[in-house]
Amino acid sequence: MDNGGGGRLSLVVLAVGATVALAAGGAWWVAAAPTVTGTPRASTAPPIEPEPAVEQPLGNPADMLPEFPNTLTRQIDRLDPDESWVLMVDTAKDARYLVQYVCLGPGSLRIRIEGTANGQELYELDCGGSFSAIEVTAAGPSLTVDVGRPGQGDGAEVGVQVLGLS
Repeated sequence: MDNGGGGRLSLVVLAVGATVALAAGGAWWVAAAPTVTGTPRASTAPPIEPEPAVEQPLGNPADMLPEFPNTLTRQIDRLDPDESWVLMVDTAKDARYLVQYVCLGPGSLRIRIEGTANGQELYELDCGGSFSAIEVTAAGPSLTVDVGRPGQGDGAEVGVQVLGLS
């Protein structure tokens, strides 16, 4: 008794039947789909108005400016345009110091450091919210760090600290 040929014929008949059923179902699905006729009408929904801008808090520089055991001085405050404050630090000649800063807000920050081995150093920095640092070498017994905001739009949250490195 040879069942090999009949089994293959049954599989072929089954595959053809399934293909015909799928094709008939697909044709019915396409024919039954709704059709759009006429001109689309404009929406009568009221226009969506944007919500008024809400001033977001600028953040807290204290969270971004970690205090270390070798922190000599530190100030965190809001600086409005054309405002400034000064940090004074007792130093040792030829010792290295790190002036760390963060500025949260628009515009720029100006840091002028006096008493370095390079003389007066002036930095114009972006207030993009990043934490950064300037390394300096002291020329004598003190450093003066003048921090200000050049005349521009809004105020900014600013944090500055000086660390002793050696």
